[in-house]
Amino acid sequence: MKSFFAKDAALKIISFIISIILWIYIIAVIDPAVDVTVRDIPIQYIEQIKLADKGLSVLDYNKPTVEVKIRGSRKRLAKLDAKNVAATVDLSSVTEIGTHSLPVNITVPYEYQEVIFKKPSVVDVTVDKIVEERKNIEIIAKNGLKSGYIAGDIKVTPSSVLLKGASAIVNQVSSAKVELDYVESSADIYQSAKIMLFDSAGQLLESDNRLYQDVTSVDLYCPVMELKTVPVKVRYTGYLPGNIDSDDVKFTVIPSAVTIYAESDVVRNIDSISTLEVPLNNIRRTTETTVDLQIPDNISMRDDVRKVTVKIEFPE
Repeated sequence: MKSFFAKDAALKIISFIISIILWIYIIAVIDPAVDVTVRDIPIQYIEQIKLADKGLSVLDYNKPTVEVKIRGSRKRLAKLDAKNVAATVDLSSVTEIGTHSLPVNITVPYEYQEVIFKKPSVVDVTVDKIVEERKNIEIIAKNGLKSGYIAGDIKVTPSSVLLKGASAIVNQVSSAKVELDYVESSADIYQSAKIMLFDSAGQLLESDNRLYQDVTSVDLYCPVMELKTVPVKVRYTGYLPGNIDSDDVKFTVIPSAVTIYAESDVVRNIDSISTLEVPLNNIRRTTETTVDLQIPDNISMRDDVRKVTVKIEFPE
């Protein structure tokens, strides 16, 4: 009886060993086909250069990823994932604007593999005409200068940005702006600033890789000038009537003082601004006249004041 059970146990062991050998043979030698599902494969849109050569650009597309089921060698498909399966959509056949249904093509990096399922099998791609538009760069001022100083004419390099892309995308852009931070400065400001694009409602537009910009940032130079308020002095020419002394004539200037600005070393040497000469010949009674100011070339006038009113009063 013991001999029977011993033989039975031996047969079981031999059968187990044979089954392992057969399993190894099937896996290692025969290598049976299996089905592997790969999800979230990003779709690549190829031949966009050929599309651009026709004056067209992708405006929108659906289903940015695809799911596939692939049948093939167990050994070869063991490491298959979304990184080594390519899903492409060929745009070279598109010749006009509108929405087009295009097939999704799957490429597996091994021979003799079969794609038995893909979802989606086609995608809708919306194509629009390519347009170009140039936008001048506008300045957004941030913070302020140090008290007693004013900004001069700001230089922006380059002064504009070229936008290129699908018409519907380019037309969303209403303005291009950069931010200049005055940082309470009393000296000239040099900064680099990123270009920001805004829609017609003044909302900042998010970055869009379908929109081409020839530049994405600019250099800013802002001269900073010192402010100074100085009195206006009247200059006159001609002769007063014989019975009137010039010291008895009263000159009233409106406004009596003006604010100038220039580089600090220039401003500090200016104590007043004079009028052009007021002719006094043949004036016999109190009168008012408008006179131009004599403004030095290196001085600017705040509020662009260039004339004053001079009231000339004679003694009674």
